Amino acid sequence: SAESDVYKRQVVKWLTTVRIDKAKQLILKNKKLTEIYPEVGYTNLSYFSNVFKKVCGMTPLEYRRKTLEKETID
Repeated sequence: SAESDVYKRQVVKWLTTVRIDKAKQLILKNKKLTEIYPEVGYTNLSYFSNVFKKVCGMTPLEYRRKTLEKETID
Protein backbone atom coordinates (compact mmCIF):
# COMPACT_ATOMS: atom_id res chain seq x y z
CA SER A 1 0.00 0.00 0.00
CA ALA A 2 0.99 3.64 -0.37
CA GLU A 3 1.06 4.02 3.42
CA SER A 4 3.54 1.20 3.90
CA ASP A 5 5.75 2.64 1.12
CA VAL A 6 5.82 6.00 2.91
CA TYR A 7 6.60 4.23 6.19
CA LYS A 8 9.43 2.22 4.60
CA ARG A 9 10.94 5.38 3.11
CA GLN A 10 10.81 7.11 6.51
CA VAL A 11 12.52 4.16 8.18
CA VAL A 12 15.25 4.08 5.52
CA LYS A 13 15.75 7.86 5.87
CA TRP A 14 15.97 7.56 9.66
CA LEU A 15 18.39 4.62 9.48
CA THR A 16 20.57 6.47 6.97
CA THR A 17 20.70 9.51 9.28
CA VAL A 18 21.70 7.34 12.24
CA ARG A 19 24.39 5.56 10.21
CA ILE A 20 25.86 8.78 8.79
CA ASP A 21 25.84 10.49 12.20
CA LYS A 22 27.76 7.54 13.63
CA ALA A 23 30.15 7.62 10.67
CA LYS A 24 30.82 11.33 11.31
CA GLN A 25 31.77 10.56 14.91
CA LEU A 26 34.14 7.81 13.78
CA ILE A 27 35.64 10.01 11.06
CA LEU A 28 36.48 12.63 13.68
CA LYS A 29 38.14 9.97 15.82
CA ASN A 30 40.47 9.46 12.83
CA LYS A 31 39.27 5.94 12.12
CA LYS A 32 39.98 4.66 8.61
CA LEU A 33 37.07 4.68 6.16
CA THR A 34 37.72 1.00 5.52
CA GLU A 35 36.95 0.38 9.21
CA ILE A 36 34.02 2.81 9.35
CA TYR A 37 31.73 1.71 6.53
CA PRO A 38 31.18 -1.88 7.75
CA GLU A 39 30.83 -0.66 11.35
CA VAL A 40 27.92 1.62 10.37
CA GLY A 41 26.21 -1.06 8.29
CA TYR A 42 27.36 -0.58 4.68
CA THR A 43 28.73 -3.40 2.57
CA ASN A 44 31.03 -1.38 0.33
CA LEU A 45 33.05 1.81 0.52
CA SER A 46 31.90 3.46 -2.69
CA TYR A 47 28.21 3.08 -1.81
CA PHE A 48 28.89 4.44 1.69
CA SER A 49 30.80 7.40 0.21
CA ASN A 50 27.96 8.15 -2.23
CA VAL A 51 25.33 8.07 0.52
CA PHE A 52 27.53 10.20 2.78
CA LYS A 53 27.98 12.79 0.02
CA LYS A 54 24.25 12.84 -0.72
CA VAL A 55 23.44 13.43 2.97
CA CYS A 56 26.30 15.79 3.89
CA GLY A 57 27.10 17.52 0.60
CA MET A 58 30.73 16.36 0.75
CA THR A 59 32.67 13.12 0.76
CA PRO A 60 33.81 11.53 4.03
CA LEU A 61 37.40 12.65 3.39
CA GLU A 62 36.30 16.24 2.65
CA TYR A 63 34.24 16.16 5.85
CA ARG A 64 37.26 15.00 7.86
CA ARG A 65 39.53 17.62 6.34
CA LYS A 66 37.09 20.53 6.76
CA THR A 67 36.09 19.61 10.30
CA LEU A 68 39.64 19.07 11.50
CA GLU A 69 40.78 22.32 9.81
CA LYS A 70 38.00 24.18 11.63
CA GLU A 71 39.10 22.70 14.97
CA THR A 72 42.71 23.84 14.51
CA ILE A 73 41.54 27.36 13.59
CA ASP A 74 39.12 27.72 16.53
